Amino acid sequence: MSHFADNLRELMRRRRLSQRELADSVGLSQAMVHRWVHAKNNPDFEQVAEVFDIPLDMLISVDINSISDREIEQRRALARAIGMVGVEEATRRILVAGSAASGPVPLEVKDETGSRKVPKGRGRTG
Repeated sequence: MSHFADNLRELMRRRRLSQRELADSVGLSQAMVHRWVHAKNNPDFEQVAEVFDIPLDMLISVDINSISDREIEQRRALARAIGMVGVEEATRRILVAGSAASGPVPLEVKDETGSRKVPKGRGRTG
């Protein structure tokens, strides 16, 4: 199920954007935007996602009413990272940034007996 019309209304509300202003930004009539808002027609989704600077999948498949502006910004940043460097590199960068923010993460392994041990050089110092 597409959440597009609801999401469009919510994004317009959050940005304080009128149908006329959205129509002007995409180069279409206000009547066309009105049809989008009332789920009578579907737009070029990529163009609308670009206007609001959000990932396309979020515009269509996520209920934006249920998420904060902060989460939208996080998803926007992730989509940009993936677009610039690809999924694997974006994931690596996120993991590195997360571990740097939270400090060193000790790596624990279990030996054959099930006892936990920390490999050399991976324990916390101090």
